Amino acid sequence: SDCPFCSVQNRPLKSRLSFIKIKKVLEDFRTLGAKAMEITGGGNPLLYRDEDKNINDIIEYGYELGYKVGIITNSHDISKIKIENHSKITWIRISLIQLDEGIFPEQYFFNDFPLNKLGFSYIIYEKTTKESINKIAKLVSLHPGIKFVRLAGDCLIKGNNAEVREKF
Repeated sequence: SDCPFCSVQNRPLKSRLSFIKIKKVLEDFRTLGAKAMEITGGGNPLLYRDEDKNINDIIEYGYELGYKVGIITNSHDISKIKIENHSKITWIRISLIQLDEGIFPEQYFFNDFPLNKLGFSYIIYEKTTKESINKIAKLVSLHPGIKFVRLAGDCLIKGNNAEVREKF
């Protein structure tokens, strides 16, 4: 996705942390008293790979350290998360930008992830149409047990939330 509202869109595309560095950071923050970790990174952190490590290794290590684990992703398919790790995750927030990119509500796949831990997020931007909002409503109707739906303006544009509130 090329989300116009992405707060990390200008980062170097090849920037990433090795699994060893992630472990060290998680350990260091834990000694400082951190209680929760949010896995994000501009797009789909579920695609994380470092040699033989993947997103499940990060979830498992954070959980072992006692963190509450949250994930923000734009993926419509969270099957990369092993079912045995579902209980280790406190919440997942899925950006619904892919509804504007040709993915239909019926194509979202949550791999039996508990809906009461799942939230949807949509940033209203210049390409948002009534059809976009109708797709969101359809997705919610297909999954009525979800924890929350967050609709917001672009936080990178001053005053956009008020503008969005008036328009929608």
